Amino acid sequence: MDYKKEAFLGDRLRISTIVHQVGNTSFVLKQMIKNQHDEAVLEAEVTFVSICRETGQKIRVPDALRNLLTAT
Repeated sequence: MDYKKEAFLGDRLRISTIVHQVGNTSFVLKQMIKNQHDEAVLEAEVTFVSICRETGQKIRVPDALRNLLTAT
C-alpha cells in the first residue's frame, strides 16, 4: 500500500480495482482510492494465491476464476 493523502470522516471515497496480472497459481489486483476531489488517497497492489482447502498447498488458479479475471 502506498498512502498518498489523508481521508477524513465524511469524505466520499471511490475505490477502483483492476486485474493487473494472472499467473499460474496467483493473481494480482491493483486498487486506487480517490476522494471526492479526484485526489489519490491510496494505491495498493494485492496478490492472491490459490490454495487447496484440504492440503494448504498452492494450486493452479481455477479455470472458472481465471476466465472471470481475464474477461474483457
